Amino acid sequence: MSPRGNPRDAVETIYRGASRFVEVSEDAIAEAMRIYFDDTHQIAEGAGAAPLAALLQERQRMANRNVAAS
Repeated sequence: MSPRGNPRDAVETIYRGASRFVEVSEDAIAEAMRIYFDDTHQIAEGAGAAPLAALLQERQRMANRNVAAS
């Protein structure tokens, strides 16, 4: 998600704790929002649904692993 302020500072901070980034489309985020609503009857905003969209996009890579979307 697009950070406020200087994006270069945000990216440097994230790189200290992230091993990689996953880029997802708006359509993938919208689908994740629908999944959250269908499963929980709660409305998730796009930023909240983006981690699920990334996991769904990477489902084969994440197979047989314990993962969380937060």
